[in-house]
Order: sequence, then structure tokens, then C-alpha cells
Amino acid sequence: MVAGRQFLFHALKGETAYHVISGISEDFKRFAFRFLGASFVLYTLLHCLPVTLLDRMNQFTADVLGYLLLLMGQNASVKADSVMLDGFAVTIIPECTGIFMLILFAPFIICNTCKLNDKIVGFVFGTVILFVANQFRLIGLIMIGAE
Repeated sequence: MVAGRQFLFHALKGETAYHVISGISEDFKRFAFRFLGASFVLYTLLHCLPVTLLDRMNQFTADVLGYLLLLMGQNASVKADSVMLDGFAVTIIPECTGIFMLILFAPFIICNTCKLNDKIVGFVFGTVILFVANQFRLIGLIMIGAE
């Protein structure tokens, strides 16, 4: 956080890019470089996944969404990657699965300086939390759309 404030302070003073970058700590530069590299690699790998795998992720997300809506007492139905609630249908696409949130989250874990065991625990719990939060987001969207 301090590096961000230093960057803003130097930028507001009108200093050149060299002065701005030289005011940032080496640890922050190293983290930023690793974070951008990991993000690029993960995003590239996502686009190399077979379409059938992405379709399965869409279907899984739709199935869980439909099940959660049924648990809430809603009249929901699922067909492949589409969920219908009271005549309002949504089609789950890769952006709805939370995979992009995971691709943003993973580099933070990868680039953290903690032990490997802590990274694994953080990644597992973080992934579960992101998935649950994404399902609540989808529930809210479909319920608002069905109104």
C-alpha cells in the first residue's frame, strides 16, 4: 500500500517515469512482475482449454445454481447450461463460472512469500469462497431478472 501512495505522490509532483519507478521498493517491483507474469500464463492457459471442458464448467455451474434455487423454494429448471426461473432463462457462459475471478486470485497466492502449505490452504479456501460468492451473485441476478 505504501508503494502505491509513493507512486501517486511522485506522479502528482510531475516527476518523470524514471523518478516514479525508482521510488518504488524492489519487493513491490518483484511482486508486480511475478503477478503480471503469472496472470498472463494463467489467462493464456485458460484460452488453451478445450471447449468441452469449458462447456462442462458451464453445465456444472448451471446445475449448482438450479439446485440452490430449488433449495430456496424457487421453481427453477435446468437444461444443459441454461437455468429457467419463472419464465426467465439465463445461459451460463464461461464468464459466469467464476474461472476469471480464480485467474485473478491465483497469482496473488502464487506470488505471496508465505510457505507452500499456507499457499495451498489459501488457494483451496479462497477458491471455495469465490465459488460460493459467485453462486450468490448468480442467484441474485436470476431472481432479479425473474421479477
